[in-house]
Amino acid sequence: MAVRRWYQGADDQPTIEEEIEALEAGGGREATSPERYRAAVRDPLGVEPNYRVVKTAPGEPLSARTRSQVLSGFPELKETLDAGPVPRVWAQKPRYFRDDEWKPASWGSEAIIALQRALAVAGYLDLDSMPPLGRWDPTSRNAYADLLAEANAAGLTAEEQLAQSAQAVRTGGRGTWQTDPETGELRFVPEEFVAPPLTLQTTDRDTLRSVFRSATTQMGLSWNMDQIEEVIDAYVAKQTQLQTDAYNQEVARLRSEFEGAPSSEPITSVTVPSPANFFEEEARRTDPTGVAAGEIGEVFAPAFFEALGGYV
Repeated sequence: MAVRRWYQGADDQPTIEEEIEALEAGGGREATSPERYRAAVRDPLGVEPNYRVVKTAPGEPLSARTRSQVLSGFPELKETLDAGPVPRVWAQKPRYFRDDEWKPASWGSEAIIALQRALAVAGYLDLDSMPPLGRWDPTSRNAYADLLAEANAAGLTAEEQLAQSAQAVRTGGRGTWQTDPETGELRFVPEEFVAPPLTLQTTDRDTLRSVFRSATTQMGLSWNMDQIEEVIDAYVAKQTQLQTDAYNQEVARLRSEFEGAPSSEPITSVTVPSPANFFEEEARRTDPTGVAAGEIGEVFAPAFFEALGGYV
């Protein structure tokens, strides 16, 4: 029986077996089973393997040296360079693939709870219908897979998609259903109070990746990039959860004042664990035998803060 990918129609797309046959016929490769082919080709979540999103970003000005080198070889580009930086354009490939939704299962319970709460705020999870938080259950996996699939489709990172979805939920209509006194029909009455949008700020992943990789090397930890990425995911999830909790508290305070309650002190800041402390905790939990007591705090914290510009 021919096996088709879940996103393929019944007639207009080749089956996996047909793709394998075409590969072997064209390249003279040794026989490949469908199982080996699936293992070699990672299926992105929500989109086809060749799916791309055209992205743009502001260009960066050239240094004086680079500009001089370019103009020495291509003087006709002077007018273009004088007009300012050229926007950067690229085709964003899918970032998330089948089984990526399982990765949080290896996190600590605190990080899992943080992600589950963030998914709930963004509208992917209903916490009222879930078992106790902290376990990466099928409902959480499916919700996370939906998030990753939407991120692939939009060409965003999971964090960007999570923030965008959270804003969409928070700025959506709230209110009550009331009976119209004239018609007797139910109608939706929007709430007059409008909550401010949720704005999440997370540390740049490339910066965390570079710092964490350097720390594992200096500490003598034999960690691969997947393990480092898991710590990055957990740290970003922690940042997201703390900001989301603070946002919910501030919205509740603002709504209470709007409804006539006495004014109270606003929440203006959020205390987030430093990357150094967070990494130490994760390293001790994941690889306790490879971490000497106090080593990270005394040796690596300065490097962390220097690389992160003093971010706490």
